[in-house]
This record gives sequence, structure tokens and C-alpha cells, in this order.
Amino acid sequence: MQLLNMLLMCAMACVWLPAAYAADSQQGAAGQAAEAIVLTLNERVAVVRNAEVTLDAPPVLVRDTTMVPLRFIGESLGAKIAWDAATKNITLTNGTDRIALKLDQTYATINGKRVLLEQPAVLMGDTTMVPLRFIAEAIKLDVAFDADRQSITLTGQGTGSGPSPRKKLGQPTVENLTQQLVQYKGGTHLINNRLTYEVTAQSEILSIAAADANQVYILKKIVSGSNAYQLLKWNGKDGTIAPEAAFDFDEKLSFDYLDRYNLKSSMDYRYIVPQKLYYDDASRKLYLQAAPTKAGFESDLSTVIYEISPNVKMVTYFVSKNTNDESHNFFAAAGDNAFYYGDLSTGKLCRAKAGERCEPFSSFSSERGNNKLTAAVRGDEAFVFDPAQQRLSKVTPNGLEDVVRLNVDRIRSAASRNGLFYVANDRYIYELNTEGKLTEYVDLQKVVYKRGVFNPVTKRYDTMDAPDSFSRTRLSVPGVIEWTPESILSADASGNLVMYDSKSSAVRKINVYPE
Repeated sequence: MQLLNMLLMCAMACVWLPAAYAADSQQGAAGQAAEAIVLTLNERVAVVRNAEVTLDAPPVLVRDTTMVPLRFIGESLGAKIAWDAATKNITLTNGTDRIALKLDQTYATINGKRVLLEQPAVLMGDTTMVPLRFIAEAIKLDVAFDADRQSITLTGQGTGSGPSPRKKLGQPTVENLTQQLVQYKGGTHLINNRLTYEVTAQSEILSIAAADANQVYILKKIVSGSNAYQLLKWNGKDGTIAPEAAFDFDEKLSFDYLDRYNLKSSMDYRYIVPQKLYYDDASRKLYLQAAPTKAGFESDLSTVIYEISPNVKMVTYFVSKNTNDESHNFFAAAGDNAFYYGDLSTGKLCRAKAGERCEPFSSFSSERGNNKLTAAVRGDEAFVFDPAQQRLSKVTPNGLEDVVRLNVDRIRSAASRNGLFYVANDRYIYELNTEGKLTEYVDLQKVVYKRGVFNPVTKRYDTMDAPDSFSRTRLSVPGVIEWTPESILSADASGNLVMYDSKSSAVRKINVYPE
């Protein structure tokens, strides 16, 4: 209590600085330093208003995030703390503001609004460790890191108005992350008794999903010979792109299920057709939407959802006689054990628990057309955006309830991330929140295009390979963004955008914020 009173006096002193401090910059700086809270990485002694305080555990770096003991947050930052041992929920209250975290959960909420964490709260020994910068900024304290001294300094008023907004780049940039991903081959074919020379693609990019600022997953179909599939991962630390080592399209995808008569059936992985990737921020899991082929395989199974990273397992499935194109259907995860799925071919809205059949609970009108729906989750609520109808809807027990209908020029692509939608047309990329507010996010006529392929190691741009003689007839060196039906938009955890540019067959990044 004594320490808390000291900190309150510190906060008052920081607000009501004497005029003499303002007049003398050196004296003012010294006074500010005296009122600061200073911690040092891997040291248990902190300094609060020039008084030494011993922590339960030293601040440590976890995934480049400074973690400090929960008790220190309450005592030194003036926040009231509630800990629920049964649910592992942590609640910090500062004035009228409420911050909620959960052990090992990758997001927190500030006054009910979900915010992605770079590192969740964790238990280290008997001490609960929480991310310092996130909580300090949430109650409006300034955080400064001194790399030479390995120290963290907290200053400010503690008004509790939330993290300071990040500043966007003055001018967004577009950089190429990969070389050409699709190969072409020329050959002579007999068509209608005539020899015809054709150039055909030997592969196809079906889907991409940005996992974070340093990873992009790419689903690739190899069309030469028998169809095969690859899950590739672009590594933002070294710029390499390679098959995901932890995953193969093999027998791990086989599973047993209940058909529409509740009889046990089996699904063989060889009849699985992968189609679409979905990354969930809250669980940091990568999901795959697949549609079992009906060719040579009698089944009423129309859709399968798998978790494919970090583990490989069936999550849920949908039973229907229809054959689905999963690129048009939506899937959303509302936690580890609650999932939503929308099937356009039947107009059914479904929900499921992990490992169980996805059961319809409502329906929506098929007049929405054969559109590529995109879903986002905010808290426990799911929202769906229909690019063709320009309609944002909320998933309710009665179906899809309209939130807003947009009126912008033709929408080319859409994506979602962390409870937000990103909507692209030829001129702009907009940000659309779940309340229906549309904001200009990127003006594509004002971006700066970087030439070459970005090399994260050297921070330079390597020469981009020119398409070979066959590919040159179908592809071009990346230039101004031109959307096609095969273009794919995604968003990473930093608020930057990633796209597959089908004109050049390369993955490109639109930097809105500095890394």
C-alpha cells in the first residue's frame, strides 16, 4: 500500500510539474527521470521513484516481448488486479478501463475490444508473467527501451485511454516477397484432329494466409501428371520459401465421421481436395478447408475443416450431397472449440465443437450468389462479408443479419484479420470494422513500388528472375497492382497486407505500417 501511495504521488508529480522544471530543460529531464519506473532485463531489482523494489521474478524477454510479474503491474502501475485460478483469467482495472487477459491466450480485450498480443501471459514457475508494454500502454504510460543498458523506463500520467495509435508510413510501399511461383510449359496437342501448340500452367496457387509479420503460408496445386498439393511457407526472417516441414498431405488427414444417417463412415485422405487456408490469431492455428472429391468415392461428406499447424487433425465437417467449392464458403474460429461455417450451395449456417459434425442452426438466402465470402470474429461473434453484394452481416441464430451495405466501385478482393475486414478495388483498399464503418486504408495510386525481391537478411532487393520463354507469354515482371479473379488478399498481424499477384505469379506485401 505504501508503494502504491508513492506511485500515486509520482503520477501527480508527473502531471503538475513546477514551472521551474519547464523553464529548465536539463532540470526537467532530471525530474522526469526521478519520477520514472525503471526495470532491467534479468534483474530482480527495479527502481520506483528512486526507491529500489525487489520483484518476484526478473523481467525477461519472450519472443522479443518483455514479460514482468503480474504482482508488479498491480503494485507499481496502480492497476487493480483480479485473478481467477479456475479459468486462468486476469482482469486489470484502471479507472473506468478494463483489461482482460488469459494465460496462454494470444489476445486480450480492452473494454471489450479484442487486441492481438505478440506474447500471451504465461506461468513461469509460481509467477504469472504478463507483457509489460501492452499493459503499460493500455493505461497510457510511455515505454522506452535502452538497448545498451537493457533497461525499460515507464513514464506518463496513466490515464487509461488505451495504447497510443500506431503511426502509418507516410507513403505505403509494395515489395515482392517471392519469385515466380507458377511454372508454364509449352507443347503440341491434337485438338479436333489438328495439331495445336499450347502453353499451360504446371501449377496453381489456390490460397495464401499471412500468419504473422514473418510467415506466409501458400497452398499450391501441382497440375502436371496426377494432381498433388503443397503447403509452402515463406519465412520472413531469411526470405526462403519451402514446403512446411511439419505437414504433408498424407494419411494423417484420414478420419472417421458420422454420415447423415448417423452411421459411422471413413474418409480416405486420397479423396481430399484442399482449397482454402484460414489463419486464426487467437489460437495461432492454421486451418484448411477441403472438399472431398465425389469421383470414384461414394460419400455424403461435402466439406472438411482441418487444423494443419501446429497440429494436424480434423476439426469439423459438413454433410451434404453437394460438391462444394470451398473458395466461396466461409469458416471462422471463435476460440479453440467453437467454429462457424457457411455453405453457399445449401444456404446453411452451421456451428460445431472440435472433432464434431458441423450442425446447421440457421440458413441464409442463396440470392447472395456464388460469391467468395470472408468471415471475421470479434469476441464470440462472427461476421461475414460478401464482396459481390458488398454486404456485411452478423451471424445470428436467425441467419445473417445485415450490418451495412457498401456502395463503392467494383470490389476485387477481400480479407479479414483480428476482427477487421480489408476490401480492395482498383483504386483503394479499405478497412471495414464490424460496426460497418468504412475507412480508406491504402490509396493504390500513391504507393511506392520496390523493384526486385526483398531480402530480409540484407534488407536489400535482389534481382528478380525474368519469366522463362514459356511463362513470358502468361506472366509479367511485377509492376502496378492489377486485380484479377485469381488474385488473393490476406493481412498479417501488423496490419500490413499480403497478396498473391496472379499477373506475375508472385507474393507481394503492401506495407502500411513500419515493421
